[in-house]
Amino acid sequence: KLEKEDPEGYLDSGALMFSKRDYNPYKPVTAPYPFDMHHFLVLEFSFDMGVESQLVKMRFPCKPIKATQSIKTCFTYDPVMLSHKEDGHPEQPKRITDILSKFKKLGLMPNLMRIPSAQASKELLALCHDPTYIDQVFNSTKDSILFENDSIYFNEFTAEAASYAAGSSIFMTDMVANRACDAGMAIIRSPGHHAEYNQARGFCFFNNVALASKYALDSLKLKRVMVVDFDVHHGNGTQHILEDDDRVLFFSSHRHSLYPRGTGNYMDIGVDKGKGYSINIPFLASYGDAEIIEAFHRILLPIAQEFKPELIFISAGFDAVDGDPLGGCYVQPKTFGYLTQQLRSISNRVVMLLEGGYNTTESANAFGYCAEALLGKSQSLTDVLQADDELHPLNKQVFDDVAEELAPYWTCMQRITGGFHSIRKREDQHDDLIDMRPEKRKFMVPQRQENQSDDEFVSSLYQEGMKHFELDNYKYALELFNMAMDIKENPLVLSKLGDIYLHGLYILKNEAKGIKLKERAIELGHYDACISLAMYYTMSPEMKDRIPRMLSVLKQGHDAKNIECSKLYIEQLAMLNRLEEVERLVAEMNHPEMDFMLGKIYQAKKDHEAAFHIFSKDRETPHPKIELEVINMLFSGIGVEANPAEAWRRLLALQALPASASIKGQLALTQGRFYASSLIPGEEKPNIIRAYKSFIEALQSGEADALYPLCMLTFSEQHQAELLPEFEDQDDFDSFKQMILSNFMELEENGDHFYNLATIVPKTSPLFLTLIKEAINHGCVRALAELGLVKET
Repeated sequence: KLEKEDPEGYLDSGALMFSKRDYNPYKPVTAPYPFDMHHFLVLEFSFDMGVESQLVKMRFPCKPIKATQSIKTCFTYDPVMLSHKEDGHPEQPKRITDILSKFKKLGLMPNLMRIPSAQASKELLALCHDPTYIDQVFNSTKDSILFENDSIYFNEFTAEAASYAAGSSIFMTDMVANRACDAGMAIIRSPGHHAEYNQARGFCFFNNVALASKYALDSLKLKRVMVVDFDVHHGNGTQHILEDDDRVLFFSSHRHSLYPRGTGNYMDIGVDKGKGYSINIPFLASYGDAEIIEAFHRILLPIAQEFKPELIFISAGFDAVDGDPLGGCYVQPKTFGYLTQQLRSISNRVVMLLEGGYNTTESANAFGYCAEALLGKSQSLTDVLQADDELHPLNKQVFDDVAEELAPYWTCMQRITGGFHSIRKREDQHDDLIDMRPEKRKFMVPQRQENQSDDEFVSSLYQEGMKHFELDNYKYALELFNMAMDIKENPLVLSKLGDIYLHGLYILKNEAKGIKLKERAIELGHYDACISLAMYYTMSPEMKDRIPRMLSVLKQGHDAKNIECSKLYIEQLAMLNRLEEVERLVAEMNHPEMDFMLGKIYQAKKDHEAAFHIFSKDRETPHPKIELEVINMLFSGIGVEANPAEAWRRLLALQALPASASIKGQLALTQGRFYASSLIPGEEKPNIIRAYKSFIEALQSGEADALYPLCMLTFSEQHQAELLPEFEDQDDFDSFKQMILSNFMELEENGDHFYNLATIVPKTSPLFLTLIKEAINHGCVRALAELGLVKET
C-alpha cells in the first residue's frame, strides 16, 4: 500500500506506466489459465489528471496475498488507445476521453474501480483470429493510405492499441467471471465487432467481444454466455466467429441498409450446433426508442430467460443515438441505460465493451446512463418511452419474422408466433409498406417509346431500377433489372444483379450466381464491376482463395487500363508487401496518379528520399497534388535538403494554374506557412498580416488544417499588436480568437498541436490548463511534464 512514502520509487517511475507497459499478465505461458485471479498487489493512491480524476485503487496479480473486498463495478482503458488516430476520421480518440469526462462530471469515479489494462498476446488473439493475420497486423508499418478499403486506417500505434483493447477486455472478463467485481466497462478502441477471423473491417482489427467470450468459455469454463450488440451496424465479425457455438447466444439489433451490406438478415440464425443461437433484428428504416425496446421485451429478454446466461457481454455501440452522424437513428441516450438495466436483471455479471458511436457528446451521455445502471440506478419504462412513440411502419414486420424463424428453437417464441406470416408470404403488404418510406417512390415501369431501340429501352429500365436500388427498394429494382435482361444483356444491369445476389438484397444470397453475373459484366467491358467484385472477395473471410481472386479480378481491370482498378490493384499489392511489383507497374503506366500513390507508399515506409525522387520526376504538366508534396518537402527539408527559395518558386507557379477548391485551400495554407516564417526570398522577417490572410483563405476553401497555424499566430503575444488593426477593436479581435479556438478544440486530433499552443499562452490562464489536458487526452507525453506528473519526457 502506497501512502506518503514511496521506497520503491513506483510513483517517480510512474505506477501507471508499470501497469501498462512493463507488466503484462498475458505474456505467453504454457498453462491455459495464466495466473490466480484471487491474489493481488493492491496499490492505493489518488491523483488528478483531467478525465482520470481520483484513481482509487489498482490491482496487480502477484505473489499470493488476500485481496481486499471487491468494488461492484470496475472500468479499464489505456492511453495508448488515444494514439491510434487519423485526422478527420470519425473513429477518434475523443470517443474515449468524452466518456471518461462524463464519468467525472456525473461523480461516478469514487464508486468505480479502475483495473489495469493488459495487452493480449498473439496466443490469446489466436482464440478467434488467424495467426497469419495477427502477424500481418503487428508487422505492418503502413500508413493510412494502405488501409482505406473497408473503412480501415492504420498508424504506428494501431497494433498496440488494438491488442490492448483485446487484452483489457479479456482481463475485465476474468475479473467479473471470478467475482472480483460484478460488472465491468471496457472503454476501449479500436472497436472490434466487425473484425473477422482473418480480416480487419469497419474500424475494427481484433474482435474484442468474441475473444472475451471464447476466453470465458474455454479458459474460465463457463457454460453459457450471451453477447448483446445494440450498435446500429450489424456485428458481422462476432456472429461469424461464434455462430456455430451453442454455448453463446448472440443478439444484434441494427439498421439493415447500413454497413456491412449483406449480413444480419433475420434468417441468419446460426449454423451447425449454433443454429437458433444467433438473433438478428434488421430494421428496414431509421429507428428509435420504441423499436429497440420492443426488440428487447418481445424477442431478446424472453429468450435470454430461457437460455440463462452465466455472463452477459454488451457490445456497446452508441451510433443509434439521436444525432449520430453515421447512424441516422433517434434513440435517446437514457434508453441505453434502461436496456443495460434490463440485461442486469438476467445476470448480475455483465461486461460492457465500447464499440461504435461517433457523436462523442451523445455517446458519452449514453455510456454515462449505462454506468449508472451498472451501479444500481434504475429507470422505469415510462421514463424512456413516451406515449406518442410509435414503431416506424417499415419496422413492424421484422418482429413477427424473427419470432417465426426462431420458433423451432425456443419455447417462448412458439407461444407468441400464432398467426404470424413472414414478409415473403405477404408481398401485398410489403408493397404497401414500401410506399410508406420517407423517400416515397411508386413502382412505375417505363413505357417503351415508338422507334426506341432495345439498348435505349434497357437503359431506361436500368435507370428506373437504380432509383429504387438507391432507396433500398430492392424488390422493385430486381423486377426492373430482370425485365431489362429479358430484352437484352447489359453490363450495367448484370453488375447490379450481381450485387443483389452477392449480398442477399431482398432475395436469398446466392454467391455463385452473383459472381457469375459480375464476371459476365466484366467480359462485356464494365470494368467498374472489377472493383465491386474485388471488394466482395476482401470481405469474404470464409473464402480460402479470396486474395488471389481479388488480385486476379483487379488485374483484369488494370490490363484494360481502368485507372480506378489500377489504383486499387497497386494499393492491394503494397498491402501484401509486393513493392517491386508495385514499382514496375507504376513505371510502366507513367501516370501521375500512380506516381502519387507510390510516393505516399514510400512516405508510409519512412523512405522520404525515395518519395521525393518519385514526386520530383519531370512531367509535361505539373500535377497539383504531387507539386504540393514537393513544395512541402523542400520547405521542411524532409527527404531532401531544404530549399525554401525553390519551394517558393514552385508555389507561385502552381498558384498560376487552374485548381480545385481543395488544392487552392492547401496552397493558401502552404503560402501562409511561408509568410509566417522568414524563409521567403527577399523577405527579412515574417509577414504576419499576409500569413493571417492566407490562413483565412485556406479555411474559406475548407482546409481545416489551417486552424492550428492560425491559432498559433493570433494567440502569440508578439503578433497581437500587429494583427489588431485588422479588426474593429479589441473585443472584435477577442471574439475572433474565441471562435477559431472553439473550432480548433472541436476538430484538432494532434496532441502536439494542443501542447504547442499551450506553450504560447500565459501559464496562469485557464486556457493553459485546458490545452494541456487536451494534449494529454490526445496522447502527448510531453504535456505530462507541465503538470508535474513525470520528471522527464
